[in-house]
Amino acid sequence: MERSMKTYLPGMALANVVYLTSLVPVSYLQSSLEIDCKYHQFIVQFWTPTVNALKSTSDFILILMLLDRCRVMKFIIDLRIQKLRKNDTKDDNTPWIVQIQVLLAFVLSVVLHLPLFFYDRTDYLGCNDILDETTTPPPSQIHDDDLWTVYDAITIIMVKVVPILVIVGSTMVLIKRLREMSKRRQTIQTDGVMVNQTIEGIHENRKAWTVNNKTSVNEQNLAHVMVYIAISYVVFTTPANIEFVVYNLPFDWVDRPEKIHKPIVIITNFLETLHYALKFYIYFWMHQDIRKSCIGFFKTCFNRLNSKKREEYEVQASGSTLS
Repeated sequence: MERSMKTYLPGMALANVVYLTSLVPVSYLQSSLEIDCKYHQFIVQFWTPTVNALKSTSDFILILMLLDRCRVMKFIIDLRIQKLRKNDTKDDNTPWIVQIQVLLAFVLSVVLHLPLFFYDRTDYLGCNDILDETTTPPPSQIHDDDLWTVYDAITIIMVKVVPILVIVGSTMVLIKRLREMSKRRQTIQTDGVMVNQTIEGIHENRKAWTVNNKTSVNEQNLAHVMVYIAISYVVFTTPANIEFVVYNLPFDWVDRPEKIHKPIVIITNFLETLHYALKFYIYFWMHQDIRKSCIGFFKTCFNRLNSKKREEYEVQASGSTLS
């Protein structure tokens, strides 16, 4: 169970890091209207679908992690101890099914955003006076608006609506099961554990095992982490999802003032980016193993840097002595 999370995490971390890294060069490309217009086609036709595919990959992996936590907590509550005890054995083989799930999350994200790479948009609004004579916009192309409306509807359902519904639903289930485990823990601490060979005693011992066993506690800690990440997703990405729906479907009855569209996009994109950046800090704050790994990594880098400086100093000192 816990091993599966160790497979999900690198996939999610890779998607988040590449997405956040891509914000650095595009911030320069959008630093002025002149530069923005010059690279407008690259931003709209390549960068935007790429980062959206990365965000969708991260979201789909988050869904897989939440469903995995719900399943594991169900095992704990139902006293299916044998499912948890398998984790106590030393097995370095990563479940191949989890690797396939991560790969499918990436493939599905790319497929959903693939048409945008071939959609040569020519909306150079406000750029005609800035583009010089040598830079000409691409020729206008005729697009089937009805077909793109269907595509936008599919994208909204698969990328925006379904993920948030699944994340909210699985988070509610996870919170309910964590509260049940909390009540079980309080009951055991208050009444103690019956240690005898009766059926009732064995049942109580199993309950105590699911509460106090190290593997069970680690699984519950991971479940708490996933709840906080899911809450972060709902809080920080919902405004961007609403903006995407309002401005991408042709609702004639919706008043969409274009003057405030760009400020809204900036704010919602910032909140969305904040969510993907906060994931690391949530893991670092709430999970002891990740804290130890990060601290150990930084200590190793610091020690190597110090040892390299010490070697350079000794070489310089020996050279000055010989001279």
